[in-house]
Amino acid sequence: MSGLYLIQSAFTIWMMVDCYQRGAASYWYMMLWVPFGPLVYFFAVKIHDFDLSPLKRLAGIGRPASLENMRWQALETPSLANRLALAHALLEAGEAPAEAAALFAEVLRHDGDNKRASYGLARARQLNREPALALAAFDALLAREPGFADGEALRMRADLLWDEGHREEAIADLERLVQQSGRLDFRVALAYRLEDVGRAAPAAALLRQALEEYRHAPHFIQRRDARARQDANYVLKALAARETG
Repeated sequence: MSGLYLIQSAFTIWMMVDCYQRGAASYWYMMLWVPFGPLVYFFAVKIHDFDLSPLKRLAGIGRPASLENMRWQALETPSLANRLALAHALLEAGEAPAEAAALFAEVLRHDGDNKRASYGLARARQLNREPALALAAFDALLAREPGFADGEALRMRADLLWDEGHREEAIADLERLVQQSGRLDFRVALAYRLEDVGRAAPAAALLRQALEEYRHAPHFIQRRDARARQDANYVLKALAARETG
């Protein structure tokens, strides 16, 4: 029994460290203290850090349904789940953002608290070049859950603001995101934007600190952020070349 207790304790501590380093929403911290809470966190959040595609292929679920088949399913069985699945598939394929937006809006008319549909609607309107509507959708979602999708919603809002010329507001969003989450890719995104507005020194300082933290991070964090580390080093070299040039 003592061995099982030690395993449970180690697993809980692992999830607590991940929750802190990820900058997860506050309710996850409370979840970790209830029975089976660490397991819920693992399967809801942590598991997405791992590449499960080999297991999915072995289980026969590696090949997604075609858009045509999903359209047929949504027509034959027009459930909210089928319409939401079709809308997300359209979004991931980069096809028919107007159709995806209509489907997300339809889901939200029946289930106004569906955060996945709210995020999908914001992204679809962004892709459909409807910045005002996209921004309104992002704002509505982030008002309810500021850390939705591990910060990706706030990052997409920052990209939208930048594309629309609101650079300082976009940088403010990224700075808030970096404060909320320890992810290296978010700090790289902020450094890119700081460099673009001529703030090279803060960008370089940000990346140096981030890379130093990366060197001391647990192995699973280093594996997750390996690509972002390469990007950070690339930006640092570009900044150094600019200074010497």
